[in-house]
Amino acid sequence: LTLAVPKGSDWSVNVADARRYRGDIDLMINEDGTLTVVNDLWIEHYLYSVVSAEIGPTSPMEALKAQAVAARTFAVAKIERGVATNSFFDFYDTTITQAYPGRQVESQEVKRAVDETRGQILIHEGEPIDAVYSHSCGGYVASSEEVWGGTPDGYFFRHPDRLDGAAAPDLSNWSQVWEFLTTSPPALCNPNQPGFPEYARRYYRWEKRFTGEEFTRQANARYGTGTVRDVVIDTRTPSGRVRSVRIIGSRKTVTITRELEMRAALGDINSTLFALGKDIDDEGNLKSLRIVGGGVGHGVGMCQVGALTMARQGYNYRQILAFYYRDVKMRTLYR
Repeated sequence: LTLAVPKGSDWSVNVADARRYRGDIDLMINEDGTLTVVNDLWIEHYLYSVVSAEIGPTSPMEALKAQAVAARTFAVAKIERGVATNSFFDFYDTTITQAYPGRQVESQEVKRAVDETRGQILIHEGEPIDAVYSHSCGGYVASSEEVWGGTPDGYFFRHPDRLDGAAAPDLSNWSQVWEFLTTSPPALCNPNQPGFPEYARRYYRWEKRFTGEEFTRQANARYGTGTVRDVVIDTRTPSGRVRSVRIIGSRKTVTITRELEMRAALGDINSTLFALGKDIDDEGNLKSLRIVGGGVGHGVGMCQVGALTMARQGYNYRQILAFYYRDVKMRTLYR
């Protein structure tokens, strides 16, 4: 497994503050004659860092194990399918793939979780799945086609983040999604339960507000829209994710459909599970904008905060993974 160390990393910093890495460090010459620093290491050692960075080293053991299997599966699937980040390394070390800050974040508990699940991956129809995950689904797990388009893959599915078998509401309806996001319905990632981690409490429900002038400045700087007249959600999926939003300006109207661009355009919001409240002034311009939302990240696959809750409730890592990925089997690639 090869990873690119971040561009601009300062190799002259104090050794006590520098990142430390397992494996080998290689200097690779790019096509333009510049250098990229690449860390070459075994996937199990890579996971010692990834699991700590992605779900936190103090998480319950069964949640750590679920994260280890999901992260290993994600890496194996990308490598086997040839989805390489670059011609001479497999992944970046950021959350664009999986966070990998180096060995200084490792812990004995994480090493144990990785070692006790050594070589285990999830498969569907004989192939490793693209086992994506996100920090918090906001109470409703999305299917991959809802967020990124394409055809259903068979193992991601839309469902409430609940163990009681509650019926899935259709959050494509504005009134239902508004009620869902302005209340605190039961969910594994709902913070209103014992032992919920403090750092994650602000993510289940969140809000962002703009005056019309503030949002106009932001949209105009990014897209040249002129004075913003309105912000309109055109398409929303049954899990509540927004697929298309329009910013209507005096100079031009911009339609945004890409998940990360949409989140950036609306002020770096946490997810596309959101609803809008707004006021229009007497001149037909946006007077104020209120964005209410839920969760952090794309909301597909394993909800990490939900996994923590399941582990605290006594579920093991296999049960956690079976809840978030449908019709999958566990395979051990090596021992």
